[in-house]
Amino acid sequence: MKGGHFGLLILACFLWGLVLAGASTASDAPTVILYHSHTSESFLPDLYPDPTERESKDPNEYGFSLDPNLNVTKVGRELADSLTQQGVRVYHNIQFHDLGTRAGRESAYARSLVTLWGMLQLYPDAAMVIDLHRDASSHYATVQGENLPRVLLIIGDDNPSWQKNLAFAERVSDRINAYYPGLSKGVRVLDARFNQHLHPRAFLMEIGGVNTRLEECVKTARLIAPVLAEVAREVRQEAQRAK
Repeated sequence: MKGGHFGLLILACFLWGLVLAGASTASDAPTVILYHSHTSESFLPDLYPDPTERESKDPNEYGFSLDPNLNVTKVGRELADSLTQQGVRVYHNIQFHDLGTRAGRESAYARSLVTLWGMLQLYPDAAMVIDLHRDASSHYATVQGENLPRVLLIIGDDNPSWQKNLAFAERVSDRINAYYPGLSKGVRVLDARFNQHLHPRAFLMEIGGVNTRLEECVKTARLIAPVLAEVAREVRQEAQRAK
């Protein structure tokens, strides 16, 4: 296959799962790319409402769903919609990269790499790139009198420019905590890549955990959207000043 045709094939594959979340019409609106490497990650309390049944389920086997109303893409849709309400142009990809299986999860980042590469061909000026997940464990913070799932940002150091990604992730985490103290658990650095070599402001974000209720994660997503939008606008302004 010739190079041009191969590129078109890759773009077609990623566009299959692309959702444009009511993009802002403002010419100076910042762009955010949102996708999910572990698309089927879900939440046991929603999958198994009966506590007795839930206790018998291994989260590593049963904490996943192909139902977009039960998995992390639902949190992503709410985050995308909330960002859009803040005047941000959001491109949200909901394609399944983990295939809903343990074996699929092991090679999910290779598939999501193709997706992200394709998105960046069309939106190279993205202010930030978020790979949205949920954690394996659940942690809460009291925000405005309500217990909400905390946020964790993750950076992989198998990337020549990983420190740029780290600095940006710390900027985002610090800003979240400036508005909502303790809501962000901070930034964790792991020996991995997570596709972050493709963009200096790419990071992995986990909201809640497998034992968190989906609606709780949605509340956190809505709460942090204005904070992410604020940072995205700053990045856009910094890029314009640098021209």
